[in-house]
Amino acid sequence: MDNSQVKIYKDGIYNDVLTIVGIPRLNDKPSGGDTGQARLLGEGWAMADARAKQDELSFKKPERQFLKLILNICNEKLKGKTENLKGLKLSDIDIKFTRNKSDNILVKTQALMNLMSAQCPPDIAFTVIGLFNDPNEVFEKAKEYYGDDLWKKAVSNVIRETKENNDKTEDKAKKKENRSIDKIISANEG
Repeated sequence: MDNSQVKIYKDGIYNDVLTIVGIPRLNDKPSGGDTGQARLLGEGWAMADARAKQDELSFKKPERQFLKLILNICNEKLKGKTENLKGLKLSDIDIKFTRNKSDNILVKTQALMNLMSAQCPPDIAFTVIGLFNDPNEVFEKAKEYYGDDLWKKAVSNVIRETKENNDKTEDKAKKKENRSIDKIISANEG
C-alpha cells in the first residue's frame, strides 16, 4: 500500500469508529441546509443524541442495582430505630440524566402553545414537547408558582386571542371582498 491508500484506509476506520460510538464528524464544509435542525441532522448531532439516549438506558440498570443496595444498607442500619426508610421504595427514586434540550426551542414552545390551546393536560403537554429533562418537576413548580389553575387561565387567554385574531382576519377578508365588489360595480356602471 502506498501513502494515499493507507490514509484512505485509516480515514475509513476512523469514520467507522465515530459511527459506532455516535460522535459527529467534524465538517468544515456546509452540510446543505443552514437551519439549526438541518445542521443537527447533516453533521451527525441527531445521531449522537440518539446514541446518548441509548447509553443512558445502559446506565440505568446498574444505577438501580446500586440504589437497591444503598436502600438495603440504610434499612439495615436503621433497623429498630424510629426513623427508617421502610416507606421508601426503589420505584420512588427516579434516575435522571441532565442533557441540553434547548434545540428547536421555538418549535417546542409553539408545540406547547398548540397543545395548550387544544386543551391537552399540562403534565402530558410538558412530556410530549421534550423540552424538559423532568417534565413532572417543571409541572409541579409551575403549579407552585402560578397556582392550580395555571393552565386554565393560559388556555382561556390563548382561545380569546385566537378568536380575536380570527375575527380581525375575517373582518379584513370581508372588507377586501367588499372593495372588490365595489370595484366590479364601479367598472360595470362606468
